[in-house]
Amino acid sequence: MHEQAPALCRETGDKRGEAVLMRGLLEITTWNSPPGPGPAMTRTGDDPDRR
Repeated sequence: MHEQAPALCRETGDKRGEAVLMRGLLEITTWNSPPGPGPAMTRTGDDPDRR
């Protein structure tokens, strides 16, 4: 679901919906990751188009 919903937003041109979903996923990833540089920071830098 976390991949399908943003993809659907991109297909339909719903930029706001995509942004809301991506922000929510980023917050979940950040808060569930250990403190300091790690997987959350690595993932946010992997795809510069998603900022």
